[in-house]
Amino acid sequence: ANLHASNDHAHLDVPRAEAARAALFAEGAAAWADVIVLAGDFNVSDPQLRGYSPPGEGIDHVLVRGAAVERIAAWPRDRRLHNGVVLSDHPVVEARIETVTP
Repeated sequence: ANLHASNDHAHLDVPRAEAARAALFAEGAAAWADVIVLAGDFNVSDPQLRGYSPPGEGIDHVLVRGAAVERIAAWPRDRRLHNGVVLSDHPVVEARIETVTP
């Protein structure tokens, strides 16, 4: 699932509540044993979602439930250049997730 939470730095409970609703939505759409990946612009450094992997640095996150996160890395600026233009003011956040096959 993906989200772009509200940018309300004066009231951090707003983006945290939106992240919690996104997690509930993803969990409701998932089967019992599914791995859940919730990613996007959380607009908060600590979304505080129980049962999910810890957030990385910044406000863009890839949070996982039901699998191990091997690595999280943000793309450097030069990797986000296309024809000399930076594609986003946010770095891409890339995660490697290890799942266990039953």
